[in-house]
Amino acid sequence: MKSIDGALHGSDLLEITFIYDFMDQAKTACPHFRKDEVPKNCEGGNQRVFRIMGVKVHGYGTFLYYVDETLPGGANITCTILTDVMRRIYDIAPAVRNILVHVQADNCSENKNKIVFAVQHAMCHTAFRERGVKVRFENNYLMVNHTHEDIDQLFKLIADLLRHEDTITYAELKAVVGRLKVKAGHFLTQIDVPCAYDFYSTFEPSIDKEFKYYMTGKHQLCVFWDTEKNRSASLLRDCPRFMYSRPDVYPPPMSGGFEYKFYPWYAAFHPLYGMTVLRGKDFDKMPPIHSNEPAWTPSPLKPAWAEGCKPDRIARHCEHWHQEIAGRVSAEHVREYKAWAATESAEAISARYVTMAKFVWPLPKPCPAIDPTAPRVYARGERPQADIDQEANPTDFVTHGGAESQYRAAQGAADRRAARVDDAAITEAQSEGNNPIVVDEFYFIHWTQDDAPDELLFTLVKAKKVRSRVTTATISVCDD
Repeated sequence: MKSIDGALHGSDLLEITFIYDFMDQAKTACPHFRKDEVPKNCEGGNQRVFRIMGVKVHGYGTFLYYVDETLPGGANITCTILTDVMRRIYDIAPAVRNILVHVQADNCSENKNKIVFAVQHAMCHTAFRERGVKVRFENNYLMVNHTHEDIDQLFKLIADLLRHEDTITYAELKAVVGRLKVKAGHFLTQIDVPCAYDFYSTFEPSIDKEFKYYMTGKHQLCVFWDTEKNRSASLLRDCPRFMYSRPDVYPPPMSGGFEYKFYPWYAAFHPLYGMTVLRGKDFDKMPPIHSNEPAWTPSPLKPAWAEGCKPDRIARHCEHWHQEIAGRVSAEHVREYKAWAATESAEAISARYVTMAKFVWPLPKPCPAIDPTAPRVYARGERPQADIDQEANPTDFVTHGGAESQYRAAQGAADRRAARVDDAAITEAQSEGNNPIVVDEFYFIHWTQDDAPDELLFTLVKAKKVRSRVTTATISVCDD
């Protein structure tokens, strides 16, 4: 796996970046008519309104979540979609030991609140406890009056498609949006949101009331697993403003303007300090966080129309438009809306609410086992102990392929080559009788010491024994 800095990190670390935002609901309401050909009374009060949340996972693709107007807004719908996004990211991501998730969102209370942070804490907790995977969220919030990002550009493409198309029903709306062209190798997935879950009632009693996240200053908030304290924790950083992202530095390329504090990449899993959002007496009373623990499983919220008569009113207007512009609103459209209005009565909604699926916490793939015979793969910020020892004692170690070790290897080869030449010359001279060594004769010899190579030392020695085809002579220092 290659990170943005070009280094290979094996299967230890995976970085994911995604940005999410809601599209203007006025552009996706149904029935929808082409630009400049809109019939009378075609407005939000007489249309079925959808909110499309786009989630762009950089490098992978885009999820489009269709949120009906009967579902509540706020932190509950944000957390419902956020947990589903993480579930789908876990499905497409490989099995790793550390997952670093960069999250971009608008700086508003719907995205930036303690419920969202508490849900991220719970996902960090369950991922480590049940899968052995350390998950870290880094929440980056766009500044006020920020430039458009890539998710806004996607919404512009959707609006351009709808400007020239009639989308009378919900199925036709999804069919038109499905024609969007995406980058080769990327996906575009459209997802219906059948219900929202009550995360607020689940986590609000266990959140520390005194901890303030965004009362002062611009900041980035990180939620991670604290290995030292063996719990999920959060990190609050004051951040300067940046108008544009910088794809040449850490973190991975993001879009548009955002508030982010650049800090050394080796601090990714070693934060400066930590705080936790789930703590206090109420939290201590709760059972341990597990994905199957009923106390930590939010229940679905019951959908409700702000105006109970709206479905019937939409069906009546659709029938009126059929009479006015039969070529664009067909009788089949009228029948579909009448059938849909029948399923939106209070009794039908109550019956559908009983059958809603139970919430399931997202879990990553199990942490891959470490092969004891495989060479160690060091994550960013780690150094082999041998390198640290070699740096402390450079004369006692030889490195493994760096520029310095290559220089030392070349010098060693040259020294050994020169020593072989000298030995060969001495052997040849002795074998030919040149300056033969005679027993009991005196000779001067000279040498140098390693700590003073420029100083030449002399002494007088006496040959005691000479071997045949001499290569060496046994000598002793003269007693005289």
